[in-house]
Amino acid sequence: MDASEKTFPLAWEDPSFAALQETLPVHATITPHMLLLADRGTSLPRASFAPDPRATIPTLPLLHVQWPDSAPAEDACEYQVTGTLGEGGVGRVFLARQRSLSRDVALKVLKDLAESSHEQMLLTEARLMGFLDHPNILPVHTLGRDDQGRPVIVMKRIGGVRWSDLVHDPEHRGWNLLQSTETDLLHKNLEILMVVAAAVHFAHGREVVHRDLKPENILIGEAGDIYVADWGIALHLPSELRSSRRYVVGTPAYMAPEMVLGNAGDIDGRTDVYLLGAILHEILTGHFRNTGSNVRHVLLAAIRNEPPEYGPDVPSPLAAIARKATSFFAKDRYPSALAFRQALAEYWRHRGAMALALAAEKRLVDLRLAAQKNPADRSPRDVRDLMRLMDECRFGFRQALGDWPDNPQALAGLRACLEMMVRYEIDRLDLQAASALLDELEHPPEELVAKLEHLRRTVEANTERARALDVLQRDFDASLSLKERRQLSAAVFGAVALSALFFTALIWLGRIKSDSILLLATPLVLLAVAFAALRIQRRTVRIVGVYRKALRSLILGLCILLCHRAEAIWLGMGLRDILLTDSYILAAFFGVCAVLIWPHMVRNALVHVVAAWAIAFSPRPFPVFIGSMVLTSALLLLAARSNPHKQ
Repeated sequence: MDASEKTFPLAWEDPSFAALQETLPVHATITPHMLLLADRGTSLPRASFAPDPRATIPTLPLLHVQWPDSAPAEDACEYQVTGTLGEGGVGRVFLARQRSLSRDVALKVLKDLAESSHEQMLLTEARLMGFLDHPNILPVHTLGRDDQGRPVIVMKRIGGVRWSDLVHDPEHRGWNLLQSTETDLLHKNLEILMVVAAAVHFAHGREVVHRDLKPENILIGEAGDIYVADWGIALHLPSELRSSRRYVVGTPAYMAPEMVLGNAGDIDGRTDVYLLGAILHEILTGHFRNTGSNVRHVLLAAIRNEPPEYGPDVPSPLAAIARKATSFFAKDRYPSALAFRQALAEYWRHRGAMALALAAEKRLVDLRLAAQKNPADRSPRDVRDLMRLMDECRFGFRQALGDWPDNPQALAGLRACLEMMVRYEIDRLDLQAASALLDELEHPPEELVAKLEHLRRTVEANTERARALDVLQRDFDASLSLKERRQLSAAVFGAVALSALFFTALIWLGRIKSDSILLLATPLVLLAVAFAALRIQRRTVRIVGVYRKALRSLILGLCILLCHRAEAIWLGMGLRDILLTDSYILAAFFGVCAVLIWPHMVRNALVHVVAAWAIAFSPRPFPVFIGSMVLTSALLLLAARSNPHKQ
């Protein structure tokens, strides 16, 4: 059947069918019996609903039935009618007492029809029920005729209730009949539906299609036994006459599309699968699968067959089963009632995991609502609630997967939860957390992968920038490595002081006769001390850059001093002039260092300015120069040992 064939059959315009549309309840069964009654008085041809038009009504045994409206028989009748059990689309069912076996039975007879075609309908139902010998199909004891020649089916009397009385009422006392430990109404109904599906599969194995499965036609006995009843419009596919005229039979609220279109050739076991899915839909939602204000509107809805939407309280696996079973095209449904039952059994085995997943899905709904709030508007409490929901969601789905690793509901929910958590961590710029969560996703969305890669590049750039700023800060922060600087400065000052004392002693003792040796030896000794200090600080990685620069600048200054003295000696300058020039050179040198490197060196510059003035007028200029160098070293020592942030 193509989707373009979703049109109404011409039979819908028959007066016989139009009359039913005005009066028939949507949950009542449309039977051939009704259509034949409506045909009376019209010019439409009558159709035979017999399974085989060549069949004749067989000779049936005589059953002595005492009807309530008949005169008492002289001999005691085998069956004494004591009441009415119900009325269906084809016949009436009476409660009777079978005297020989002292038991109650159910007697089914036709309504007020006497035509042979109508009798054949009842006989066909009896034969089908007798043909289907199954523990969950209502058994037939015998078939015969009463004293008035009317066919009578003697069936087992079920003293319980119809499923339709229980399906929406968790407090109905009829539930006590079932031998079930389930307390949840959904699970109780699923137990019954699985039994019904098994019985229907047995009928399909005998090539019989029920066509009128609904809770009203399922009986629950006093011992908790379950029976599929009312086989009045069932089809026995190998022998059923496929009339060219399209008749609509079945219950409108449950009908499959092919039943509404009325072509018997399109009906097979998958039609009953649709009816089972329609029952499941009613269990899940409390509403019929096909809805409308009257029969015509309901049948229109059956043809449109729009996929239903289920709320968050409906387990998604059951919703998927109901959708598949009630697909418009028969090829898209479960191939058999057994396959439908197996799908329910799969859910049944894992219903504990399903319950956990359903609870986690409710948390996921709350999480989605919380995540929609603008991050800038979230209070600390909102953030705590959001993180709590994410943890609870993730834990709930993982717990459900622990019980059932292939749980599709939990797999989909966990994926959605993890994706939301990844987005949250990306918004927080937490690369490590976002990467760890993304690793848990199998085949993560490309959009999330791109966002995470962008975050990674941003974090790496920020880290590199922070590292460069840290190095820069360390190079210019004289408060760092204070202990190391104090130790190194003390060693340098000690070496300079000892060198000064040594050269001063040599001068006083008259051991140095040449000024040239004295002038060249002192800067060489100081250079050796400075090079040793620089070597030591290179091994001491905690020395900050500013102190390293100061040492290097000192070495540069001593080199300039040494070059100047060598040139001055070569030109024949006197000792006083050389030392005076050295002092001005050192004053200028320390002044530049104070501006560019270390402000403390301004004091050293002032010392050498004063030393230059003293050298110009002192009779012994060299000791003055040595003293200025010792004082300079002392000032450097004090600066190195101090913390400028405390000044």
